[in-house]
Amino acid sequence: MGAKGNTVLAAATLAMAALATVWPAAAEDSCSRMAVMRPEGIVEALNLFSPDVLGKPADLWGRADFENLLNHAAACDGKPEGMKYRVDAKFWEGQMNPAMERLLPFADRTAAVRAAYAPRWKWGDPPSCLQVLNWKRDPVWLTENSGEVFGKPLAEMDDEGRALAAGFSKECRPVMEAALQANRMDPSAALAIVNDVAAAAEREGEAAKEKPDDLAPALKVYHSGRQVPLAYIGKSSRKMVLIASGAEKAGRKLTTEELIMLSKWAEQIVMEETDSPERLYADAVRTVIGKHLFNAR
Repeated sequence: MGAKGNTVLAAATLAMAALATVWPAAAEDSCSRMAVMRPEGIVEALNLFSPDVLGKPADLWGRADFENLLNHAAACDGKPEGMKYRVDAKFWEGQMNPAMERLLPFADRTAAVRAAYAPRWKWGDPPSCLQVLNWKRDPVWLTENSGEVFGKPLAEMDDEGRALAAGFSKECRPVMEAALQANRMDPSAALAIVNDVAAAAEREGEAAKEKPDDLAPALKVYHSGRQVPLAYIGKSSRKMVLIASGAEKAGRKLTTEELIMLSKWAEQIVMEETDSPERLYADAVRTVIGKHLFNAR
C-alpha cells in the first residue's frame, strides 16, 4: 500500500513537468515570470493531486490561493508589453476556475481535518492528507515511516499521539481516495493505509508497555540495532518466549513438558520463517533449550 501511495505522488509530480519552462534571463518581475508559465500545467498538477504545486501540496490549496493567483493574473494582464509571451488573464481564469471547483471540496476536507487535530498535535503542524499516501511499512519487520508521514514516529508517541495519527489517517480517507482515483489507481488502497496505520499504532502501543528487563538477557533479540518488541510477534509465540524467559530469570530448569512444547514451536517457526522477528525469537529459545538439555548453565 505504501508503494501504491508513492506511485500516486510520483505520477502527480510528473504533471509539474509542464511548469518546467526556464525563466528568461531578462525576466526581472513577477509578470514576466507569470507570462512564461502554463496554467494548463498547474491545472493538471492540481487535478492529479500533486504533492508540490507551486510550493504546496494540492490539497492545501484553498480558495484564497486560487484568488491570489487570478488577482495576480489580472494585474499582469497584457504584460510584459512588447514581449512574445504575455499574461492572458481571461485564459488563466478559464483554466483555474474549473480546477478550483473540482479541488476545493477535498482541500476543504484537509483544512477541516488539520484544524480539528492541530490543537492536540503537540509536535508540530499536522501534515496534509496527501502526505499520508507516503505511508510505508515493512511487512516482515513491521518497521514503518511514521516519522516522515506524521512528523514523529509512532514508537515515540504516547497513547494519545498514536490515537491522533490513526484518527487523522481515517479522516483523510476521502482525500486519499480522490487522489488515487485521479491517478487511475484503486481507491481501496486508501482504506488499506488507514487500517495499516491503525494496526501499527496499536502494535506500538503494546510495545511501549514492555520494559527492557521484562525478558531474560538470553531472550532479548535485536534487529538493525534495536531490540525487537514482543509485540512484533504473534500472541501464541509471545507465550512461548515468556515461558523460556521466566525459567531463565527464575534460575530454574525447564520441565520436560515445557521443553517438548518449546521445541515443537521453535522448530515450526524455523521451518516457516527465514528472517523475521519470530525467527529471531525462535532461535533464541532454541539456544535456551540447548542449555537446559545439556545442563550448560
